Amino acid sequence: MAFAIPIIMKYFTFLITFLLISFQLSAQITVERSDYTLTPDEDIVGWVIEETSIEIPNDGPNQTWDFSGITLDYSYTYQKNLGSNPNLPEATLTDSTSFPLLDIAPQQVIFYEELTEDYHSTVGRYNDAVLSTLQAFTGNSGDSLNAQPNLVIYEEPSVFVQFPLNYGDSWSSELSIDGNYSVTIQSFGLDHVPGNAVGHFDITKTVTGYGNLILPDPEGAGTISVEALMVKENATIVDSFFLGGQPAPLALLTAFGLEQGKTVNRIDYGFYAKGLPRTALFIVVEDGVVIDAHMSDDVKNLVSSTRDENTFHLASKVFPNPTNGMFQLEFEKNDGSDWTLELYNSTGQLVHQQIINGMVGLKMVNVQFDANAAMGIYQYRLENAKGQLMSAGKVVLE
Repeated sequence: MAFAIPIIMKYFTFLITFLLISFQLSAQITVERSDYTLTPDEDIVGWVIEETSIEIPNDGPNQTWDFSGITLDYSYTYQKNLGSNPNLPEATLTDSTSFPLLDIAPQQVIFYEELTEDYHSTVGRYNDAVLSTLQAFTGNSGDSLNAQPNLVIYEEPSVFVQFPLNYGDSWSSELSIDGNYSVTIQSFGLDHVPGNAVGHFDITKTVTGYGNLILPDPEGAGTISVEALMVKENATIVDSFFLGGQPAPLALLTAFGLEQGKTVNRIDYGFYAKGLPRTALFIVVEDGVVIDAHMSDDVKNLVSSTRDENTFHLASKVFPNPTNGMFQLEFEKNDGSDWTLELYNSTGQLVHQQIINGMVGLKMVNVQFDANAAMGIYQYRLENAKGQLMSAGKVVLE
């Protein structure tokens, strides 16, 4: 009997090690193209986060990123619109925004983006015209900055996210953004002198972490916990300024608070989860300090282990629960469009999907598990035609 004990202990140790390794492997998630729910011309709502309320996240496997205590400042809405440019035939989406031109005046910019089964990327940008007086800097009302409209075509796409997205993935891109303008400053002897500002970007993105991301519910209903992959972007940005084909004079740059060859090292953290049209959370860090952070409002539509089910749009009931293979979902349908019912297992994998047709009113939908479905706890999601989560809950298969 004494002989058998070391063998049993060795087997037990091996079993525990195997189970731990298996658990770590199963904790990893993959974000597929089908998990990325970006739809053109639909509002995307985000939240600006108070920078001082958020910390820089850790890299590595099996992380718990607890951002439940962050402060949401205000919400904003934007769209990815259907659009194209004859010089960028691969582009199918546009994103309009505004950036400061030489830190002097706002300039409208249109990004041209490509969304395929393999990646979402930017392939170019259009910089709109700007005519701005420089009187606030020079004291002369006749001084001006006149930016010319121009289209910048990237030599290679700048990829936001690639599919399928897995822990350890990495990709790089390099691009230069050139803005053309003319400057009139009497005190420097400049009269409509042509110039340009060039920003050179070296970017590397790596999926450096996976784990559990905890965020505050934007509607104030506790916290939301989702499995996520963290994409860490390391970017080096070098600015250069030219007038009349020569480097801009130091005195002129100093007068406008600009620096020739200024290099900025920036790190962005983007958290990707299943079922979102963008990152769940996005953090920008410069010189070790968080300078910008945003959270997706759509996280409130994800199934959460801590969210009170009474905060969903509709109440729903499951019977029987537990079930041995079939159950009935009862709810009050409030519109006549097609809805979608989805079942997810404990690792977040979609195992069943069905369309619910019919008019407004009480619905009792029969749901059948696959014959090979493993026993355990499953989560169901009920979404309307707009992709809004109407109800969710748990069902036990035994």
